[in-house]
Amino acid sequence: MLYDFISGDSRIGDKLLQCTTRTRILTSGKLPLTPMSSPLAKLPTSDSTTCMPSNTNNAQPNAEAAPDMPPRDQIQRVPRRYKFLKKSQLYHGNLILDCPVPQALLNKCPYRDAREFTHMRYSAVTCDPEHFKESHFTLRQLHYEPPRRTELLIGITMSNEDEELFSQTMYGVMKNILDLTRRRGSRVWREGAGRRVVVCIVGDGRSRIHPKTLDVLAAMGAYQEGLVKTRINSKNVTAHIYEYTTPIPAAPSLKIEDGDQCFIPVQIVFCLKEKHQGKLNSHRWIFNAFAPILNPFVCVLLDVGTIPGPTSICQLWKAIDIDLDVGGACGEVIALDSMYGKSLVKHGDEFLWSMKYLFPRLLQKAGYSLLDVLRWGRRTNHLFTAYRYIPLQNNPKTGKGPLQKYLRHDTEHDGDGANTSAADERMLRREVVSKRGVYWTFRCIKSAYAISTT
Repeated sequence: MLYDFISGDSRIGDKLLQCTTRTRILTSGKLPLTPMSSPLAKLPTSDSTTCMPSNTNNAQPNAEAAPDMPPRDQIQRVPRRYKFLKKSQLYHGNLILDCPVPQALLNKCPYRDAREFTHMRYSAVTCDPEHFKESHFTLRQLHYEPPRRTELLIGITMSNEDEELFSQTMYGVMKNILDLTRRRGSRVWREGAGRRVVVCIVGDGRSRIHPKTLDVLAAMGAYQEGLVKTRINSKNVTAHIYEYTTPIPAAPSLKIEDGDQCFIPVQIVFCLKEKHQGKLNSHRWIFNAFAPILNPFVCVLLDVGTIPGPTSICQLWKAIDIDLDVGGACGEVIALDSMYGKSLVKHGDEFLWSMKYLFPRLLQKAGYSLLDVLRWGRRTNHLFTAYRYIPLQNNPKTGKGPLQKYLRHDTEHDGDGANTSAADERMLRREVVSKRGVYWTFRCIKSAYAISTT
């Protein structure tokens, strides 16, 4: 038999009592209902303590009936735990939450005067990338006063790489952003240059991503556990977006460094897809969902495991900015093993890479010699390319263009193999160069390089 003793009034005015203390006594026989003034109405301090009277048949409602009970002044009531259901107001039918970052992260952050440093925004996306803007989803860059102009969008695709590869790539990207802010003589990269760069990280599948990589993102403030929702208003969630401006660098040593060590705040948009759909689908989110909202001047594509040089991203942007005919530029990707010596197998791989990329490079601007093509046609199987966003856009009337032809295989594939073969980024270069009615070229930049660790 289970007896409940309730203390306190059941009503406060017209409002229900928010916290009610209950004391439960489990008995094996008949026990008369004990008044609230009896010591049996209170329990010792414990999480799960039950009181068993020694003589239940002769139990009396006084102190002598329970000699084993502790003194009255040592008894404390344990408040009952309730499950709270927090209701959030939807924005145009979309779940968008501003969540405060942990205090331990704020202690390492030298910037605490703005909401972009003290709060992280979470958005549960319930649509495809093509309908991202139409479904009233947005990014924080448009809500500042005045709205921030995005000059450079750095897209990083990630599958199941571990925390070391991610930290190395992210650290190289943050060093490049720091190099941009030091170019005081530039007409673009002056004071507040970090606000013109957005780093977009796309994780391919919530169940596929490495858990320790999420720990690194959480240490940077760009991820929080427990916010994931799978259904919003009977709609399945397709992606989870975390937005935060972090000054905490992702050090390759996997140690959290203070934000005031020569690094500037970096705007991060972390898109975690609900399902694993391949790298080409990750490019869909970058080009069809985020790029139309940010409207960047240059888009840079990277893979986790590719570490750009300290000034390589700036060299790619500069090559596109100074020449109006350049629609894209790429850098040389160097294998990490080749920095410590080459074997016969490594030489054979480089020869195959050179032959594989020889003929597409012949579409470059006239005047490039065959020696230049042979030199920079090798070692570029990994992704390290920058594009001017204007030639990538489709025709608004017909809906056809470079992105439409490049991303159409994502909706037509029926397996990972077809998606992987269609994700060859050379197809996008060819579509930009051969775009009808305009004249675009593609260049290889000698001073831009990246190191591949995979």
